[in-house]
Amino acid sequence: MRTQKNIRYTEPAQEAIERAQWKNKEKLESIMRDQKYVPGEDYVEITASDVERATNQIHLVSKRNINYRELILKLYMVFGILTSSPETPLVIRWAAWARKTND
Repeated sequence: MRTQKNIRYTEPAQEAIERAQWKNKEKLESIMRDQKYVPGEDYVEITASDVERATNQIHLVSKRNINYRELILKLYMVFGILTSSPETPLVIRWAAWARKTND
């Protein structure tokens, strides 16, 4: 179970957050320009519901998720290699177990 801890940002961290917010704002504006383009209009009006919908299109990718994907892929490949030949010890053990349970 996680405990709630206070968070304190350093000055460089605060600046990095502001840069990230600015980039997300630019992405949002780009999405809205594409979705709400009307020829002859001088501006695009962005509403709260537009922001909520566009937020679902702007994804943050966690490095942890990527590492899990890589781990799962590697394990899947290793398991596939281990079980690809009938002479592998894993397949022999599984076959022996299957025969034992069927008897």
